[in-house]
Amino acid sequence: MHFLTISSTMSQRVGGVDAFMAIMQQAKDRMNEQNLTPEQREARIRQIAESGTNLFMLLRESGAGLEVTVDTAEERQAEEQAAADGATTLASLGTRFEKAIEKACEAEKGDNERELDDALRAIRSLITIDPKLVNRQGSFNATALHVAMATGSPQVLNTLLTFKAEETKPNTLLLNCFDQTPLMRLRKYGHTEPKAKECVELMLKYNCEAGMVDASCPQDVDAILASPKRQSREPKDKDEDEDDASPLKKKFESGDSREMPLCFSIAFKQENELKDDPKELKDDPKELKDDLKD
Repeated sequence: MHFLTISSTMSQRVGGVDAFMAIMQQAKDRMNEQNLTPEQREARIRQIAESGTNLFMLLRESGAGLEVTVDTAEERQAEEQAAADGATTLASLGTRFEKAIEKACEAEKGDNERELDDALRAIRSLITIDPKLVNRQGSFNATALHVAMATGSPQVLNTLLTFKAEETKPNTLLLNCFDQTPLMRLRKYGHTEPKAKECVELMLKYNCEAGMVDASCPQDVDAILASPKRQSREPKDKDEDEDDASPLKKKFESGDSREMPLCFSIAFKQENELKDDPKELKDDPKELKDDLKD
């Protein structure tokens, strides 16, 4: 007698009528996992029944037997544990990726070529395992590109930008929790880094080739690297000449507050003098009253 064997990831084997019923039950379980309307469910039941009848007739006409494997409770539990372990592994990969990025940036900043090579190798390996790591947003929603730009690490940045396949393509417009793109992050906090210019050039070149436009920053290297100017909170008269502006105001806008304590001291002294004036005035009516008595 020939046996038609239907196998899966399960290990307990059954045959004959039990095998046939196991197949029907498995088809029913899969149907129940789907979100079907009553009409779709009825149509699927008819389809399963017809398939079962055809299978039964085939076995009868060919004189073959039927053998299938079914899962046990232990194996179902093992599969669920494997799925949970997979999720844990992905989270572990993310943590390892963040540490590799930080280590690479520190090594590049310290000109430690050996540690840098090891860290870059780890970065490439992790991205190969999970391509989504390129755009993974970790602490403060920062991506690896944010970290590389903020620390002025062109070799780390270049490594990330070389993954140009669709599934590993870096998104240079993702925002961190401060609504900053990687380029804006450098402009705000990394523009004084020694290799900041090289990072900006790499990023602008990549955006141009990828057809991306970072509207949060100018598209000029020197303009991005220029220190952001402080803006005065006081409204400025359009007709006011910059040369006629208050020297103290200029120092305040430029961040030089060395003369501010002197200003506060003078103001405090004037305030005390004003407080003393009413006291002198308070004594006048008394003198006037004495004059009237005389």
